[in-house]
Amino acid sequence: MALIKCKECGEQVSDKATSCPKCGAPIAKKKQRSIGMYDGVFYFCRGSYPSFFYWQSKQ
Repeated sequence: MALIKCKECGEQVSDKATSCPKCGAPIAKKKQRSIGMYDGVFYFCRGSYPSFFYWQSKQ
């Protein structure tokens, strides 16, 4: 649990709270980033790139 500042009144508020206990202002939640399509393609290519050259050298 971390303490963050309320953007309205500056009071310290838990990052788990939904609103400031002092002024009642809503606390914005940070969006968690999910792995997107481009990230998936990047990691797939990164993993298969060395394998491709290993396979080519065996032929």
